[in-house]
Amino acid sequence: MNRFQLALPIRLTRTHVYPALTAASLLIFLIYLIRHENAYALMPIETLANTSVIAATIMLISRRVQFSILLALALTAVIVVVSRKMFEYLAAPLHAYDIWFYLGSRDTIRFLISGYTYYAFLIALGFTLATVVGVYGWRRDRVKIGFRHAALCLICAVVAAWLTSGGPYQRIYSAMERFPLTVFFHTIDDAVAIVERGPLLDASQPKKPLRNPFHLGGPCVVARNAPHVILIHQESGFPPSLFPSITYDRALDPYFVSFDGKLHKLGVETYGGGSWLTEFSLLSGISTYSFGRAGRFAQALMRGRIKESVPQSFARCGYQTATFYTMRSNFVVSGPFYKSIGFKDFFDADAQGAKSYFERDSFYYGNVIKYLATTFKTSPAQRVMVYVLTNATHHPYDYKMSPEIDVPQPANKNSADMNEYLRRMMIAKWDYDAFKSELAKRFPREKFVIIRYGDHQPLITREVPESEKLLPPSASARGSRPAKLVTYYVVDAIGYTPLELPDHDILDVPYLSSIIARSARLPLTDSHLARLNLMKLCQGHYFFCKRRAAVLDFHRRLLDAKLIDVN
Repeated sequence: MNRFQLALPIRLTRTHVYPALTAASLLIFLIYLIRHENAYALMPIETLANTSVIAATIMLISRRVQFSILLALALTAVIVVVSRKMFEYLAAPLHAYDIWFYLGSRDTIRFLISGYTYYAFLIALGFTLATVVGVYGWRRDRVKIGFRHAALCLICAVVAAWLTSGGPYQRIYSAMERFPLTVFFHTIDDAVAIVERGPLLDASQPKKPLRNPFHLGGPCVVARNAPHVILIHQESGFPPSLFPSITYDRALDPYFVSFDGKLHKLGVETYGGGSWLTEFSLLSGISTYSFGRAGRFAQALMRGRIKESVPQSFARCGYQTATFYTMRSNFVVSGPFYKSIGFKDFFDADAQGAKSYFERDSFYYGNVIKYLATTFKTSPAQRVMVYVLTNATHHPYDYKMSPEIDVPQPANKNSADMNEYLRRMMIAKWDYDAFKSELAKRFPREKFVIIRYGDHQPLITREVPESEKLLPPSASARGSRPAKLVTYYVVDAIGYTPLELPDHDILDVPYLSSIIARSARLPLTDSHLARLNLMKLCQGHYFFCKRRAAVLDFHRRLLDAKLIDVN
């Protein structure tokens, strides 16, 4: 009798532990849906139906009921966690196309592991635990199902997902960080459309006959003493003066001032990460927002589809073009994109001999000096346009970069991370000042226009009281620009005086493409002139422009002139 009483609980526990785990996981999931994915009445049911499609698909393959439910719930948990972290770092939730976009390149994976080691470890740990539970469940799951019943379950799940898919999704997209599963499931259609049709650009309807068509024109010739152009991407750069609560050494302020003695604000389209979004808008002269929810992938999707980018404009006028990139060539497909838009020479991290992704700015500036010296020696009359990216001010800020450099800081109440960021920014200023001095010293007869900009603010500005909550606009929910989407641009020069800069409170980044050409007095094409006119009409705004029809008409003229191809 005693033996039976002892053995029975053990036998019951082993028999029911897996069903209990499945039931508990399902209950937690339902509570999550009701409490968090609830912007409208059908949203929890819709998300449950979509999750059921995943579970039913696994069930059709495995023929195991509990195993399929647990694996589907584990996958949704990963989606929620990754999506929330992506929004924290990139101001955008997980998109279905992200799976291919980020995991399709080994270089991108290497960067994510090195730059986000802690989170990469947690994700790997989560997948490991899910694998262990899955293997255990595969062996322990005694609830089997036949092929016909599994197929019927899948059909029912698909029908349920279709019937509940009519919710006001666009209304909740502006608050998308709160509904990661719903957003992910809805972007599956976007991902399929991207694969099938490619990028879609917002534009007005075609007009016949075509009104005011753009003409690219033939090759142009610039003067022998035309300025060389150096475009500098300042990683995570923003003027601390934007936020009065930040205490810093005011000797940093001149770093953000242009030749005219003014601070010029730049409106960007990403926060905390996603540098390639700013790069695309700058080099193409088109807002990534104009591609809708596919905008995050515009750089990869538009490879070979742009005919008048910044480097193409300069190459058309005889400039030699080059990029000095901080990552490996295949990182988010940047290398192939740069080459497709007119950069003749491309030097990635390996080609430059970088020992890490976080070299000082002086490292990249030194490589530019060597490149210019070689070019001027072999072709003295050659004009050069160089795009150099930097990375020293990229997070993480929990360690001291170049600890041997003493950077005094005033007493303050900043966080340790903010102080390290400001310390690196001061080092970046010193490196830039040294770079300018070296250019003037090594090439005294040459003229240079230097354009420098911040691609996005770092994540640490979340701690700044003046920084309001980030709420990115969507194609149907356009509003005012958050403070977190403002950085700076600088136009500087050596031996040369650029043309007057536009006097707008904030200049959206797509306009900078034409400002660069204008600052170097490059002969402006129709599209550059139209972009500058649009800038005046919209007072420096692009996606946020109140004259929306004017922006869409500009896009239509680009499409009709085949300066951009989305077919």
